[in-house]
Amino acid sequence: MSRLRTIRGHVSGIERMVEEQKPCTDILLQIVAVRSALIKTGELVIRNYFNTCWEEVEKDPSRDPKQVIAEVLQLALEFMR
Repeated sequence: MSRLRTIRGHVSGIERMVEEQKPCTDILLQIVAVRSALIKTGELVIRNYFNTCWEEVEKDPSRDPKQVIAEVLQLALEFMR
């Protein structure tokens, strides 16, 4: 949640910069920072999803580990697009 609030703050800052007609280079640098923060947040979500799914596999032997890995891989590939 902290990361998402920080991202929201950065986006609000970008809005202000656009309204105040700040230089495009400054605005683009802030956009790069937001994009980087979103990517890092997405990576954390994927890691959490994998760990949560793996815990379920350990608790429920009927779950196929290969299926869990395939699901996480598919999610990661979608995220990277």
